[in-house]
Parts: sequence; structure tokens; C-alpha cells
Amino acid sequence: MGDYEFQMQSALDGNYINLVLRVPCKQDKIAVRVIKENCPKFLLPFGITEINDEVTLKYKVPNAVSLKYMGGSFTKQMFLDFYEGILEPFMRGYDWFLDYHYICLVPDYIYVDKQTIRSSFLYIPEQSYRNTDEEIINFLKNALNKVMVTDDNAFLVQLYQYFNSGTVVISDLDHMIKAEKNKAALQLEAQSAAVKEVPRQTPQPAVNMDSRSAIQTQEPPSGAAADLQKSTPQSKASESSDNDMMNALFGTPPKKKEKPQKEKKQHNKPNKQDKTDKGLFGGSLFGKKKAKSAVEAVQPMNQTPRQAVLPISQMQPANTDAFHTSASSPVAPVFPLQAEESSITMISSVPYQTEKHLDLIESQKAGAIAQISLDFPNDFITIGRESTDAIQPDIRFDKSFMQISRMHLRIERRGDCYYAIDLGSGNHTLIDGQMMVPNTPYQLNAGAVLSIAANMPVKYRVNI
Repeated sequence: MGDYEFQMQSALDGNYINLVLRVPCKQDKIAVRVIKENCPKFLLPFGITEINDEVTLKYKVPNAVSLKYMGGSFTKQMFLDFYEGILEPFMRGYDWFLDYHYICLVPDYIYVDKQTIRSSFLYIPEQSYRNTDEEIINFLKNALNKVMVTDDNAFLVQLYQYFNSGTVVISDLDHMIKAEKNKAALQLEAQSAAVKEVPRQTPQPAVNMDSRSAIQTQEPPSGAAADLQKSTPQSKASESSDNDMMNALFGTPPKKKEKPQKEKKQHNKPNKQDKTDKGLFGGSLFGKKKAKSAVEAVQPMNQTPRQAVLPISQMQPANTDAFHTSASSPVAPVFPLQAEESSITMISSVPYQTEKHLDLIESQKAGAIAQISLDFPNDFITIGRESTDAIQPDIRFDKSFMQISRMHLRIERRGDCYYAIDLGSGNHTLIDGQMMVPNTPYQLNAGAVLSIAANMPVKYRVNI
């Protein structure tokens, strides 16, 4: 492979990779024409400029993370999709009259889409830029080191054993991946069929013994019960009572002559029927209390509802001047005073937990992480928004922070220095107001302001 220098360029319409070809250069005219007219999806399109015999290829960088900074835990299905995308240009390049030996194998300039997990490559149509078969095999082997399969790591071990066998054929690798995908699809289909074959238990309708239809389906009664059924009309559950049965068995007692009662006494004293309806726990024991709670449940329409008590951290300060800080004084998290979209913020003090950390100084939305420690155990941490994806960032903002990408930022530790890398985020990352070029490391200096997202940013002060 030729030793070429790639240059990153930031423009208003996006970011670009510039590659200056050597002089004299021998271009593959067929490949150049094919990519210009019908560029396959696994390659990045490019433009060519020629100035004083100097030929420059210009590739537009997609909104994706480079293979160099991609990593983490994958499900088996995600890994199969990822590795199939890695093999695609080597398997299908001939369909476009392309030679896979001219595909750029530098992980910095191989971009993985966060949605599809498919990769996009650079094609360099110049004869001096040619990879050997050994370099290609080593690249495909090293791509396995980028991920860890969580639900079937044995298949990853199987691929490592194949690479260590000494004889590696790209078509065999592609066959292994496709066979495993077909196997997974068959297993999923079998599981779906098994679920459909399980007989569903038909729920039995509840029998209402007091309804007319339920009584008619029972065996005909006999004896006293038959006489009861003939003498007593069947009715709904709400209309039947024990008094009806007693009347059918022992006859209807003669009605007592009703004595006229004065209207005042009738109004003040409850009659016997009211006492019977109230039962054992009528108005004498629990009736008054129940009636009282019922009255309390009814609120006037013009009554203002009682507001919930907020935590102390969410209460508004009486004096906002006390929350302004200078650049030299330690700063802390920022929360809105009123609505989420308000540009007014307040700062409350939070004690430092670590010597090296990012300290929140501004956020237009409540709930931002107050402090991000830089004393992480590994070589890097990732920062992003919580989601349902299988791969989650190490530092996760709430789902409501839509301006932050699911995998937004990466912070690396190299010796005593720290570097921030934007992982192809949709809303960008800034350092001291300067927008970062995606997949490019920027050194973090003490006192610098790191803004996660350009729109509604969440700003942190670097303390190292």
C-alpha cells in the first residue's frame, strides 16, 4: 500500500477528505468513470481536481463514526450485519469493474453508519496505491477486535480459529457469515411458528346465577324449590332478595296499616327501609365518615388545585444575583428557572468528586449530568443519549436530551493528556466555540469549555 497523506477539510456544506496523488500518477480511468456515474453504496463518492499536474481526490465525509473509534458490545445479529458490510466491497467490487486491492484500509477513513451498521470505504484509483493480499487478510482479522458479541461469543472464537488456520479465503468468510445469518433467521422463524402452534385457552364466560339465561340452562328444580320458582317471578340480580324467598315459602305477611306521619318527623327520621339498605355498617358506624369523604372528593370548579411540593434542588432562588460566578471561581450545574426552553439559567454548587472531571456550567434543560469524571478505568469513555439500542454509551443523558446523539462523543486518555472526538454526531460538538471535525481528536486543556451539541448546548468546564 502506498504511503499517502490524508487531509481533513471543514466547509460550510460538510467535511471532506483530501488526498493528493503522487506525480506522475496512473489513474484507473474505468474506475473513475464508474464511481462518478454509478457509485456503489459501500464506497464514498469523490471529485477530482487537477492543478499543475497535481491530482487531488476529494471525498465527502458522511455523518458516521469511523472504524477506528467504533467499538463495544454487539448482539450477534448486529455483528453479522457489521462484518457482512466489511466484506461487501471485497465480494462485490467486480460487479462495478473495481479491484478490491485499491480499497483504503486505514480505519480512520472507514465510516460505519450508526443505523445500519454498514461500512463505507474510500476507493483510490491509482496504481501505486495497491494493497497486498496479506494486508487485506490482516485488516479483516483486526476488524474482529472492534467488537465483542454478547449473546454468542463462540462464533467470534470460530472466526479467530479460521484466521489462525493459515489459509483464508474471502469468499469462505462471506459464506460463513451468510450461513450464520440464515441459521439465525431459521431459528427465529421456528420460534415464531412454535408460538403460533400453542393452543390458546378460550376463556370461560363467568356464569351469572342471578340472570334469567343462566337459570334457564340449569336442571329443572323440584320440591319446594319448584314451588318457589313458580310463585316467584325471575328478575335481575339487583331486584332479587331474601325477602322474596321467605314470602314464597311461608306466605306473604299481611300488610300493616300505614299510619300517617307528620312531614317534619318524616323528614328528620330515616324509615326502616333506609336502615335495611344500610345493613350492618350503615349510618350508625361508618355512614357519617363515608358521607364526609364523598363531600370532600367534590371540589368547586373555581378552586385552584394544590401544587405538588418540589425538591429543594428544583426550587427557584429568591435572589438570582447570588448564582452568578466568575471565570476563576468553581462553577456547577445549570438548570432553568421556569420553562425548559427558557434561556435563563441558574447555577447551584456541587462539590467536586474527582480531581480530573468535566463540570457542568450551562444547560437550558433540567436533568443534565452535573459532573463527568475523567478518572475512567479504560483508555476512553463514550458520551451520548440513552436509547433502546444494544450498544449504550458509558455516560448517558436522559432520553429527553434529543439534541445529543445516542453515541455523541468520545474522550480518550493518552498518557497525561485527554482528547475529545466527535463521533459523527448530528448536532456537532464544540471546544471553546470552535466546531469539531468528526472523528478527529482535539486535545482538552484546563479551563476549556466543551459544548455537547451546537443547538441547546450542554456546556462543561474542563478541570484537569
